[in-house]
Amino acid sequence: MLPISVIIPVFNAEKHLRQALDSVLNQSQSASEIIVINDGSTDNTLQILNGYANHIKIINRENKGPAFTVNEGISLSKNDWLCFLDADDLWTNNKLEKQYEFALANPIVKVFFGLSEQFLSDELTEEQKSKIALISNPQKGILRSTMLVHRSIFEKTSLFDTTLVFGEFIDWFTKLKEHNIPYLVQDELFHKRRLHPNSLTSKKEHLKDFAMLIKNKLDRERKSKNI
Repeated sequence: MLPISVIIPVFNAEKHLRQALDSVLNQSQSASEIIVINDGSTDNTLQILNGYANHIKIINRENKGPAFTVNEGISLSKNDWLCFLDADDLWTNNKLEKQYEFALANPIVKVFFGLSEQFLSDELTEEQKSKIALISNPQKGILRSTMLVHRSIFEKTSLFDTTLVFGEFIDWFTKLKEHNIPYLVQDELFHKRRLHPNSLTSKKEHLKDFAMLIKNKLDRERKSKNI
């Protein structure tokens, strides 16, 4: 088994959770630890997770939000190398093996990404599908779900900002770049992002978080310049 901890935050993901978990469990080389945190789901998520209890570590508690949940997974994990997956997305079956090999071949770097592609979920209506500009070709995936990261990086960047709902990864990646921490993007497809009704979230909520991201960045710049 690979010395990697996989962290999966879950909230009301009964429709897609099995496929996500199977994509992790069916890897060409397995992770030594899979932590799934049920963030106060009100559907059948917990029942589905219990069916995988022999293969994963399950944390079940009240809702605290995605960033808090990911941070909790990091604090509970036992390995230095960490990967993440959203409960409605999928990994290709060689994601962990290929990324870990790449990490060993590039020992100076501690943050790795891969390619990601979108796909339309089966439950979308034809009308919904017609309104989505689907990017069918794999793209450079600067995303949490493509990432392999060494836990020491979080000592430099801090964990994910729990005040943000949608933009916590972008905020974290901005800090990564501000600290001039190197990263590499492997030219291989590792992640498939599902587009479904719940993933097509409100633009208003996104704009609120992006405004906060800009403010946080400016605050950090002022602090660094002692303004």
